[in-house]
Amino acid sequence: MKLKLSIRIFWIFALLITTNSQAALVFLSASADMSSGLPLTTSLLPIGTSVTSNVSFDIGSGTIEASNFTNVTGTFSWVDSTFGAQVFNANNASISTTHSAGWFLLDFTGSGPTINGITADIFSIQFNIGTNPFTSPGSTTELYDLVINSSIDRMRVGASQGSWTHFGDLQSNVSGSVSAVPIPSALILLVSGLLGLFTIKIRKH
Repeated sequence: MKLKLSIRIFWIFALLITTNSQAALVFLSASADMSSGLPLTTSLLPIGTSVTSNVSFDIGSGTIEASNFTNVTGTFSWVDSTFGAQVFNANNASISTTHSAGWFLLDFTGSGPTINGITADIFSIQFNIGTNPFTSPGSTTELYDLVINSSIDRMRVGASQGSWTHFGDLQSNVSGSVSAVPIPSALILLVSGLLGLFTIKIRKH
């Protein structure tokens, strides 16, 4: 009887701590065509080049100031007319810019290809929220909600050669989608499975 009671208490506690969290596993896909940029970026990605991104990451609970992204993985890919398929491998993400117009840039860094001495260093995706949550002293909106409830309206690339770094915009034919699996749901399923095993053992005894 005491064991059954402790299991019920454990279940209630687990349910409470998981449903209050906004952490999630996020899947993001986007594509856009190169539209403008400084010489290094347009040499790496000529105007009209289409870039496709498929990335995923864990997003922690908290506001946008925390910028809590982990387990970042994915690619930004395109086809170079001379050298063929090119891939930028993303392994880190952070928010670099927030704007009062209601958008923010999510930067992805990692390892990129080098073409004619020019290296892809960074790709960014701009999320448009539609309203301005960035009020002093900071946003009170969960980062999870900002990412999930916004649209993608621009990509950005940074390219370097020696000590020079140039940026360019991909604003033509932009499309994208964001989906998420809340981590609390996964934890609840795990807890449910464990409780099921405990229940079976109790009945056997």
